[in-house]
Amino acid sequence: MKKSYMLEKIIRFLMFPLISIAMLNAEASLSKGDLAVIGMNGGADAGAGSVRSFAVVALNTIAEGEVIFFTDRGWVNTYTGANGVVNGHFLTASTSSFTNEGIFKWTVSAKITAGTLIIFKLDPTVSGVRAKKGDGSTIPNADLAIVADTWTNTNNSANPWPPTTGDQLIIYQVSEASPSFVFAFNNISLTNTNNSNGWHNNTGAEPPTQYPVYSELPTALGAAYSVGFFTQPSALRYPNVIYNPTLESGNKTNWLASITNVSNWATQTTANAVTYVFEDGFGSGSPKLTEFSVVSANAPAVSNVAHTGTLKEGQTLTGNYTFSDADGDTESGSMFKWYRSDNVNGNPKVEINSATGKTYLLSVNDINKYIGFEVTPRDGGLNGTAVQSPFRGPVTSSVLPVGFLGLVAKLSGKGVLLSWQTANEQHNKGFKVYRHAEGTTPALIGWVEGKGNTAASSNYIFTDSKPLNGDNYYSLVQVDLDGKENELDTKVVAFLLSGTAIVTYPNPVTDRVDISLGSGKFTEAKLLDTQGKLIKRIALAVNATSLNMDLTGLPNGVYLLGLRSGAGWKYEKLIKK
Repeated sequence: MKKSYMLEKIIRFLMFPLISIAMLNAEASLSKGDLAVIGMNGGADAGAGSVRSFAVVALNTIAEGEVIFFTDRGWVNTYTGANGVVNGHFLTASTSSFTNEGIFKWTVSAKITAGTLIIFKLDPTVSGVRAKKGDGSTIPNADLAIVADTWTNTNNSANPWPPTTGDQLIIYQVSEASPSFVFAFNNISLTNTNNSNGWHNNTGAEPPTQYPVYSELPTALGAAYSVGFFTQPSALRYPNVIYNPTLESGNKTNWLASITNVSNWATQTTANAVTYVFEDGFGSGSPKLTEFSVVSANAPAVSNVAHTGTLKEGQTLTGNYTFSDADGDTESGSMFKWYRSDNVNGNPKVEINSATGKTYLLSVNDINKYIGFEVTPRDGGLNGTAVQSPFRGPVTSSVLPVGFLGLVAKLSGKGVLLSWQTANEQHNKGFKVYRHAEGTTPALIGWVEGKGNTAASSNYIFTDSKPLNGDNYYSLVQVDLDGKENELDTKVVAFLLSGTAIVTYPNPVTDRVDISLGSGKFTEAKLLDTQGKLIKRIALAVNATSLNMDLTGLPNGVYLLGLRSGAGWKYEKLIKK
């Protein structure tokens, strides 16, 4: 059971701006019983003049942006009269002479979690309404407003309701003309006839008298979403009432069953009795409840479970999924597992006991294995069904079978010469050379045998005698004796039929890079980041054949070198490390 103390007395109220009745329009997102009244004073708060208090509890999460209305106007259900069917409607509309009836609007500016208590204070002397939560925090003043032309009676002893009679409270959404009901309550103390289940029951006609304190129970709610005290007691009961919780924890249905049972409420039978201080909490325990423990009635679920990341030793995988909860509860306490398997089917699989979060760092134990991710959703109260992702793999080693020292690509006669060096080799079958133009699929254009196993350095060359016209992208891929491939590097050379090529060296670069321009007649150079943002621009001299560019001070990463000629812009990737 969650318990907390109120931190301060309720603050005095200032006047709220009035809003036009024509602006009362919202969508109905709450379900019946998402808010429930748990206390109301017919009389004024002690030492607070004419201020009247009532309290509600959120039995479900109330989302930011919800618009909720509270009124003490009575409701008449649909009936068939002398002139035909009369649709259900509120009594004492804004043009009525019953000016101690009204409506206020609550626009929720921040999510209200299930179990939160809210105490509302109506002050007729300033036509204002204020509210604070059970934990002592206040609802922003701007969230609350009394509807124009309501609660305008200047007899503050009877406004918003008479202290010895009480009134009804109806919570709804959308509009006064087309309400979507959430909860209904009355603490009415009268001796009238025609009542049923704690509510008026003058069916088949408009009520003849007692408009301000007349209300039928909205048919859409019924007894499951309402509390009605209207009876004909032998001893007069004064309308200060408070719910006495009978649960320590429960779901929405459990709490509603307890709240709507009037035997679980305390009432007063003494005239001018002291009103209840709802800020002190609810129940007979110590401390009293200032927050209810509301657990979900429906278990949460997850879908689209997967994991992403590079499948290589030392890389981090991230679990991804979509969380949903029919009760609107937020995710809290979900549990995660990671598995490894010898095959993509995940059968058999072994749980990785050290991995219990949304991310997993691949280790040497995962090499050649397939990895799966599992999530068990939880909303803080209930666990959902565990769902597992597909297995991905195999995981590769971070240690290359060759000590690769770099790839160089440069113009050579009417072709492009590729050269590279290894410091050592282990189980190295050889190298594949791929080439492609921008936006096309790489094509295998050559094979170079490796040295197998050697501790000595080795040099390799490959000549592309028929390069493409324009940008040529060359990728070098190392192949193990068992057929496993490792991509080592990619270089780009711009080759023109006229013999013009762009060659950058070194690439990757640490500070300065030399750019061979061939005979391309380039007029301008620029450096861009991968988002296309211009880093620097350089005008080139006529017939320039080379350019030295300074990258000192730039962050490590990938950049694009652009060179402009009469044929347009050409680009090459630069890597700074």
